[in-house]
Amino acid sequence: MEKLPPIKELRLTIQPDPKKETVWYAKHVIRKVSIYITWLLLHTPLSANQATAIQALLGIAGAVLLAFGGYKWSLLALFLIQLGYVFDCVDGEIARYRKKPTVNGIFLDSLNHALVIPAMFLGLSIFSYYLVDEVWVLLVGLILAIVSANPVKKAVLSTLFYMLERRENPKYKYENLVQDVGKNNFNINARPPESNDLPEQNKSFKNAVLAIAKDISEYPTSMNIITLVVLADFMINHYSAWGGYPLSLLLMASYTVFLTFKEAFFLLKVYRNRKIEKKFLSFIK
Repeated sequence: MEKLPPIKELRLTIQPDPKKETVWYAKHVIRKVSIYITWLLLHTPLSANQATAIQALLGIAGAVLLAFGGYKWSLLALFLIQLGYVFDCVDGEIARYRKKPTVNGIFLDSLNHALVIPAMFLGLSIFSYYLVDEVWVLLVGLILAIVSANPVKKAVLSTLFYMLERRENPKYKYENLVQDVGKNNFNINARPPESNDLPEQNKSFKNAVLAIAKDISEYPTSMNIITLVVLADFMINHYSAWGGYPLSLLLMASYTVFLTFKEAFFLLKVYRNRKIEKKFLSFIK
């Protein structure tokens, strides 16, 4: 059996530099726990990609249990969802220790997020449905699951891949795909145009708003918000006594409105700013 360094030394060598860790929850909570699980798993043949698969299974299983309704199932669901995020950190630590980071590993990690986040919201919607017994809740949950999967972003990436894959085919040459004419037409040999500079104060405010919007709509912040709200519903329990809706339903409705507007805004931005064409030109330069 391979002799591993002590936990303290292992933490320094395979965990990201705390100064560069961008996710507060990972930095101050999950990384404190994940290193111990990583240490145990490094004594086994488990690969980083297999740890990533465990993350997906835990997250989706948690979402399914959340959909069962009832607070006992919900507590187990939240535990599995949180444990899934621990494995989201473990897989990278295993890859760094064994010096085997792969493109497939990054792909599987991104795929997990694309599956787990909509699954959590769908589970939350069914959880809320059991509390209020109103069918419209399921419809809202379906919409939420769709918009939380970032369909516009997926379409942009799919389009870029399509263009890059077929760029040697005359039928799909970049010049033939650009339909706009006149002074706004893109020149394949030109540098992508820069966006207009905003005043520094406006730029800072815009960046802050975009950062907050991105954070609350993505993993793990969305997971933690769901966790706190379901726990709050568990503690309140008698919401019907005062004639109100459960917090989980209010959260679901808020996320549906927020993410729908976010996707619509991004779609408009893609069209107006010709982001796909700019990205394509930057790739082929």
